[in-house]
Amino acid sequence: MALTEAPAAQETALVSAALDSATPAALLAGAIDVEQAPRPLSVFDLMRIGIGPSSSHTVGPMRAGRAFSRALAEEVRPGGAGASDVECASPAPGSGLPQPSRITVELYGSLGATGRGHATDRAAVMGLAGYEPETVPAVVCESLMEEVEAAGELVVDGVGPIPFSPSVDIHFLPGRVLPYHVNGMTLTAYCASGAEILRRTYYSVGGGFVMEDVGAPGSPSIQALATASATQVHATPRALPLHHLGRAACDLRARGPERVRRRPGQRALRPQPRGGHGLPGPAAGHDARLHRGRHER
Repeated sequence: MALTEAPAAQETALVSAALDSATPAALLAGAIDVEQAPRPLSVFDLMRIGIGPSSSHTVGPMRAGRAFSRALAEEVRPGGAGASDVECASPAPGSGLPQPSRITVELYGSLGATGRGHATDRAAVMGLAGYEPETVPAVVCESLMEEVEAAGELVVDGVGPIPFSPSVDIHFLPGRVLPYHVNGMTLTAYCASGAEILRRTYYSVGGGFVMEDVGAPGSPSIQALATASATQVHATPRALPLHHLGRAACDLRARGPERVRRRPGQRALRPQPRGGHGLPGPAAGHDARLHRGRHER
């Protein structure tokens, strides 16, 4: 992987988007104090399905990569958000931007320092290809990176094949820490002229939660990545003490997930899932992975 340091950008004050300060991602990132949070973290926030070895260094970067692919697809589609870019504009008005000619991934701080061991680079590539941490097949985790390197291109979800070499286009930058969080990463797509089509910075703040810089250049603005699970907030009738989380875990082990009762506060935080309960999904996923690990190797 390339070790070239990117030029240091001028650090400016970061502004958290007020409407997103109530999300679990903002709470984990320290954007708000625990005492000021409209609700505590739920067992459903913490017990989630995803690939390892790390929620912050693997799951989060994978979600960031997938978010970037979706944003890029919007930029290049006919009539998309990037159709007015003069340097990359297509000859026909309203036809959208041309196919990107290059994508780079920059991993800062802790992601840059330990990203190889945590498969951060692999996670970003899988996310760009459209895979999700909850459902990505094991064979993709094991082979996609090598296949992309051999082919010299990556099929970006919603966009198509783009020239891409992980060994050249993924940059580990442990010596540079972005102002908002130590786990920062920037993805950039370029057109043939070398001009930027899209540049986005994400912060993997832990637990698989991701924050995104949605501000203009020089005026960063940080908010939770716009996903249904990250932004769904409901009023709770009363605070849920931390011991409820431990009690739920004990109930899960002793009685099975299908028999764990949801307390009134938990029901207010998250609608009742299909089937009447929410913990069997993570529990079943955990059991399936244990079975596969025991019998497929």
